[in-house]
Amino acid sequence: MSGGVPARVDGTAKTALLGLIDDATAAGWTHSRVCMVLGLDRRRAWRWSLRRAAGTLDDARPGGRAIHGLLDSERDEIMCLFEEWGAVDRSHRKLAHRGSYLGRVWVSPSTLDRVLAGQGLALAGTPRPAKAAKTPWPNWCEWRPNQLWCSDGTQFPACKPAKHAYAIVDVVSRKWGASRFRSG
Repeated sequence: MSGGVPARVDGTAKTALLGLIDDATAAGWTHSRVCMVLGLDRRRAWRWSLRRAAGTLDDARPGGRAIHGLLDSERDEIMCLFEEWGAVDRSHRKLAHRGSYLGRVWVSPSTLDRVLAGQGLALAGTPRPAKAAKTPWPNWCEWRPNQLWCSDGTQFPACKPAKHAYAIVDVVSRKWGASRFRSG
């Protein structure tokens, strides 16, 4: 072996390294010196020897379960809320808030929506309002520059020389026609 011991090694490599340490300490070497020669942290070797005694030298599979993951009881409560209040609330946001108001389940709206989608369910939602028809331009006005002008005014309380500003703008071309600044 050249260099230090990698960050992750399997159980057979750990067994071989611990065997070398055992042989060297039996020959009179100190534990620290053997670990230094092998390029192995002595605390790591000590933990391995404790795990060897317990019979758990191989690493556990990575992963596991998130500590903040949903419990089965929370999923069941979301389904109960959907059955009882889904037709009334019609929104995953409202339904999630209702769950917390009632003290039954505390989840975010997106989590509630994800749980319902996982079960193949969806809330009805509110229908969108119909699009309003645009008001047509008056007959006396054509949609071209220099036909329709608008004005706007604003205040700048901190600016003492010109507290009020007024502007006239062409609606079609958006060109600035005139402006006026007035104090006080």
